[in-house]
Amino acid sequence: MRTGSLLGTKTLATAVAARCGPSAVASHQVLMQLWVLASMLVDSLAVSGQTLIAVNLGKGECAEARQLAERLLQLGLGLGIGLAAVLGFSSPFWPQMFTTDDGILGQIRELVPLAVLPLPVNALVYTLDGVLVGASDFG
Repeated sequence: MRTGSLLGTKTLATAVAARCGPSAVASHQVLMQLWVLASMLVDSLAVSGQTLIAVNLGKGECAEARQLAERLLQLGLGLGIGLAAVLGFSSPFWPQMFTTDDGILGQIRELVPLAVLPLPVNALVYTLDGVLVGASDFG
């Protein structure tokens, strides 16, 4: 369900961008790669959190699992804020790695805030997902 929802929203967003023309779909794909990079970085916390929470709960160490979950969520939020800051402040530079077309670069610059501002929430959701999946293994 969750994978289908994620892929469905990505597919819908790509379809909408494609209907807006080549420049829109090009800028969308650049920003999608940015989102995928950020998601994969944050997913490392989710995967490790899933394993560590499951191990602690399997040992019956509920207090340790709770402390670990809280710390993982703090790290996830920090990572999300850090990624948003780095990608936002460096946005005058990194889009040129993908294209030299001024029209596409202009669209990317307009959309960067929309792409980076949700990253802290995205990081929390990914990390929480890992924590909850780990907890459900022994719930």
